[in-house]
Amino acid sequence: MKTVKIILLSFCAILVCGVIGLVIFLRTFDLNVYVPKMTEAMTKALGRDVKIGRADLGVSFSRGVTVSLSDIVIMDDPRFLSGPFLVVGRASLGVDFKEFIFKQKLVIGDITIDKLVATVIRNKEGLINVVMMGPAKAQGVASDQKEGGSQAVALPVFLIKDIKLVDARLVYIDEAVSPKMTVNFHKIDLGIRNFSLIDPFSVLLKGALFADEQDIQLEAKIKLELKNLGIKITESVLQVDLSKISQEALIEALPAMKSLGLQSLKGLVTLNVESAMMNILGLTSLKAHVLVEKGYLLTSLSPVTIDDFGAKVALDAKNADIQDIFISVAGGTIKGKGAVEKFLSNPQVQLTLEITGIDAGKISTAYKLPVKMNGFLQGSGAVSFSGKTPEEVSASLNAQVKADLKEGALEGLNVLQSGMANVALLSGMWSSIVAELPVETQEDLKKGVTLIDRAGFQMRIQGADLVLDQVDLLTRDVAFSALGTAKIGGTVDIKGNLLVSPKITDVFVGKIPDLSALRDQDGRIRVPIIGEGALVAPKIHADEKYLTKTILLERGKKELEKISAKNPGVAGGLGALFGGKASDGAGSEKAGGASETSATTPQGTTQEGSSSSQAVNTLLNAIFDKK
Repeated sequence: MKTVKIILLSFCAILVCGVIGLVIFLRTFDLNVYVPKMTEAMTKALGRDVKIGRADLGVSFSRGVTVSLSDIVIMDDPRFLSGPFLVVGRASLGVDFKEFIFKQKLVIGDITIDKLVATVIRNKEGLINVVMMGPAKAQGVASDQKEGGSQAVALPVFLIKDIKLVDARLVYIDEAVSPKMTVNFHKIDLGIRNFSLIDPFSVLLKGALFADEQDIQLEAKIKLELKNLGIKITESVLQVDLSKISQEALIEALPAMKSLGLQSLKGLVTLNVESAMMNILGLTSLKAHVLVEKGYLLTSLSPVTIDDFGAKVALDAKNADIQDIFISVAGGTIKGKGAVEKFLSNPQVQLTLEITGIDAGKISTAYKLPVKMNGFLQGSGAVSFSGKTPEEVSASLNAQVKADLKEGALEGLNVLQSGMANVALLSGMWSSIVAELPVETQEDLKKGVTLIDRAGFQMRIQGADLVLDQVDLLTRDVAFSALGTAKIGGTVDIKGNLLVSPKITDVFVGKIPDLSALRDQDGRIRVPIIGEGALVAPKIHADEKYLTKTILLERGKKELEKISAKNPGVAGGLGALFGGKASDGAGSEKAGGASETSATTPQGTTQEGSSSSQAVNTLLNAIFDKK
């Protein structure tokens, strides 16, 4: 018994001495001796020049055996970047030797990486530096995948309890687009629990994208599919806080966004991924939903704020089904639905929209227009475009909108006065004409308002052009219609007609008989209207050149007809002067006062009078170039 006790004590003493000796050895062992060999092996494996500043080996009861490397630099391929691809301040790995000794299981307690900076580049040829890394250059692997070949991978049994990435930065540079795009994803904190090559593990990622502080958070379950060189994602939630996005950071990454003039942006975007599968060839399957809520947008392009916006979208690997989209603006809403095909490669968007209750008065006030339009817009529309960049979207943009104005009124503009009072012929007579108008019309003129019975428009947007296919305005006293084009953010070119009601026309013609020349077949004065100038505040005025020519033409016709009536020979002279074609110029122009004669009309005064009238019309049309 005493002998056994001595043997056990001796064995324990030897074991303790061995452990102490191992600890002393590990603490005093200089791993830097092997740094050149590690550097050489990594350089050969990665196909890149690798530098390691320092290597340390340690042991503790809390972390087990730890290996740490400091100042790691992996240079990039010169075809992409002359500088480093990856820089790591410090990386450490701890092995739980208790698990290894007692359970024969390799368990890595933790891996911690501090101050990692990686630069991913896609060059003008479309090649990506990460994919080109390694002796096989990754293309061979991709080719095998395309051919369907895959080999089973012998997996060692090991587990990493905790992986931490602290204050990392990922810079993505895309030289294949113009202008070059640089995206800086920084302040990255990554945590991975129970990492395994076989079983699913959890991931928590936070970072700052287009922002100065962390605005993105991802929680996910991931399982490696090494047989297919892919990963499977389930139970994942990605959230983006739009209120933290910085305009400066956004423009730095995407210079084309400068034209948007972003002033304020708020909202929360949530991506729920039920399942996703991806490999080296890209995304192969996806089932996910996107929810956008509590949105707010203000840009320098428009003083009208979008008070709320949101969307619900279902995603698969190629297409997006926009189940619901809404925008709250100027007290009303724009709702729609649609689809996006090839949203990852070449987005092609189609939307249908419904417009309800948009307060035109709020829009007029926001733009500080000299004329305020009151009323509520409602209608429908459709929008389609394709491309990734703002330039591609603008070039392919095609939109149609049709809307009506309910309970409408114009403050600061009376359409009747605007269309008629500035006609040169009415100088000095406007007050006397107004005194003869109906009382309700006089009241509107005093207030400087126009009460709208019905108004609507139909327009198209094609690229940077806005095409007005139809604009109609109906009031008690006038009707207005127009069409034309406009450059978005530029000038307008609009042509239209103002038609004065027969009742009001009678008052004008009673005061100024010459205005009868402007009557149409329904007895209304027709005034051509021209719109020109800036889109947001166009100058709208009567076509005075047309009015003057038409009135003078009618006045001259009457005077010459008087002369020819007194001297019948004048008609024949005028006919001979214009080649005997006097009848051609008048037969189709009712406004010119022409009348067709019957083939049975007897010779005499009536026919001479007709010939005289035709000759007069021909003469005046030639003088005024009226065709």
